[in-house]
Amino acid sequence: PLLLFVIAALSEYCFRILVQAARILSYRNVDLSSSTKVGRDSFESLAEAAFGPRAYVASMGLVTLMCFFGTVGYAVLLRDMLEPITAAIYGEQPAG
Repeated sequence: PLLLFVIAALSEYCFRILVQAARILSYRNVDLSSSTKVGRDSFESLAEAAFGPRAYVASMGLVTLMCFFGTVGYAVLLRDMLEPITAAIYGEQPAG
């Protein structure tokens, strides 16, 4: 449980830093008198403003990979959870 709390605190700290960076970077590029929107629209645009256009592409690729592998993990978990149910309904069948 201690490790869980430490990781939760570090994650919260990282999110606070991301929000602060988004606000700081938006103040540099926006005329505050004419805009009511504060901050960047996405994680990718924040990376681009902080590190350049190559960081935009890299962060977009990393977010895409995270979404893809999250979906794969969900599919594997769903298959493992549904396997006993389908075996009970249709009976045990040999693989292949």
